[in-house]
Amino acid sequence: MLIRALCDYYDVLAANGDVNEKGFSKVLLQYAITLSPDGRITGINDIRRERQVTDKKGKVKTEYDPVTASFPFREKSTSIKAYNIDHRPKYIFGMTYDPASDTLSVTDKVANDKFKEKNLEFIEGMDDPTVNAFRNFLESFVPEDETENPIIKKFGKEMAKNPSVCFILDGFGGKYLHECRCIIEKARSEAEEEEPSEDERTCAISGKKGRIARTHADVKGILGQKAGTFVCVKGSAGESYGKTQAYTSNISEESMSKYTEAFNYLTSHVDPNTQKFTNKAYIDSMTVIFFAADKKSDEEDALLRFFTCDDKVDAAALAPQLKSLMEHISKGDAVDINRIVTESSADYYVAGFVPNSSRVCMKFCYRDTFGNILENVIRHQRDISMGASDKPVTISQLTAELVSPVSKEQASPPLISALADSIFLGRRYPDSLLATVINRVKTDSDTDNNKYLKINPRRIGIIKACLNRNYKEEFTVALDETRKDKAYLCGRLFAVLEKIQQASQGTELNSTIKDSYFGAACSKPSVVLPRLIMLAQNHLKKLDSDYYNRCLGDILNLLEGNFPSALSIEEQGAFIIGYYQQFFRKNKSSKESE
Repeated sequence: MLIRALCDYYDVLAANGDVNEKGFSKVLLQYAITLSPDGRITGINDIRRERQVTDKKGKVKTEYDPVTASFPFREKSTSIKAYNIDHRPKYIFGMTYDPASDTLSVTDKVANDKFKEKNLEFIEGMDDPTVNAFRNFLESFVPEDETENPIIKKFGKEMAKNPSVCFILDGFGGKYLHECRCIIEKARSEAEEEEPSEDERTCAISGKKGRIARTHADVKGILGQKAGTFVCVKGSAGESYGKTQAYTSNISEESMSKYTEAFNYLTSHVDPNTQKFTNKAYIDSMTVIFFAADKKSDEEDALLRFFTCDDKVDAAALAPQLKSLMEHISKGDAVDINRIVTESSADYYVAGFVPNSSRVCMKFCYRDTFGNILENVIRHQRDISMGASDKPVTISQLTAELVSPVSKEQASPPLISALADSIFLGRRYPDSLLATVINRVKTDSDTDNNKYLKINPRRIGIIKACLNRNYKEEFTVALDETRKDKAYLCGRLFAVLEKIQQASQGTELNSTIKDSYFGAACSKPSVVLPRLIMLAQNHLKKLDSDYYNRCLGDILNLLEGNFPSALSIEEQGAFIIGYYQQFFRKNKSSKESE
């Protein structure tokens, strides 16, 4: 499903001129080797673009972005294989640099010889100043004679990082080798001349006859994974009907080239104004891509990222209705999807990936109309909203509430995948989600720097969403004084008891009953609450107002003097919601409080 969608998306990109044409590959260049007309190396220059960025502390730093260039097609190979107009220092120089001794040594003579042989054959018959300088370089460069070359030695430390390099003719108005017209025309002609193949079969993706890809090109841009493949077979266990390697997948070279090119575009394309990815976002260690298969839709991509992964997307630039939309969500009101998007029937894809050793590991892939997916996402935002913010809660912010704040651990990919099912498909929330967040509420402690670690709107929102969607409850954003289930009332009672303790002291306390008794009261109210009520009598005597006394009496009357002996996991969630809504309810007027 995803590979076919990526092939369709490639056709859209190709029509817009956003991807390389057939016979070419994208290379991210960092350095340019300047050549004199007789083929001597006169310099190696950094051609990356400088960019000023501001970190979270407000400090301005300079980052360097590589330059995207189109080179003759690069076919993936695990053996020594030179490319036309190669960009790899290992093949170009045939040497490696040792920083300890500051010396160059010839270690890749075979690779260098293959580079010379292939490229001399490729440029045969061409007549261009830059090509002629490159030919002279190929014919005159001998690695054994260049180990003391000061230019290459100075480049040694960067060469160890295996950067991508290109060639340019020295002097004013010099042209890059890969931009020479004769090079481009030769690459195009070779792309059209397909070698005869005995293994020409019907492609499983396009349905057309074509050469089946033996190996698949790398896809890049997945967090924590330098490169990987969608299709690969290691060992004879994966072979079938005498077909080895990727021949078992029955995907043509044309389809393979399309889907890999489209995927790499989605994971690398950035907005030139914001320098942010347009179709990619991160959820902890997971990489998520968004795209519409039949069209480019930057607004839809940004809108979906705004609600799921990146709350820093400029809301004002998305749609005029977004501010009103967030107000409805924060209040828990229903939202009309047609107010947000005018074209919501196109197929839309959302896919998540985690790093793996070689083959790409896809954790989820959803296909639906954009309107349906966005409607499910908005429903999720409405479910978890506690009215505390006018910004959406991202998935990363949710998963951060599922682990200890003092730990560097992240939520597990299976839990994130199950949560994504709930968000994008509108399914019930994973059963482990409610238990995990309740356990965090009961075990975590507030700190001097953060008084809302233990109980905060995000954690309460998760609990409310799980109970409402999974258990058909009807918890609201605001305090519900008509609700009579005992777990909810016990939570409200605990909040009033804590307020009484704070009010009686007149100053901010370092710790309250929440720090000592919350976990126990949440599990076994009948053991803890009667004792706390007795202790509260001393605090009530210090207060001039009978406001808290009346609050206490109202809740106790609803409880009818009966405290549950033990609460189930769902009831503990109701206890926590009751506590939060009572403790953080909007203050009454001073006259009423008196």
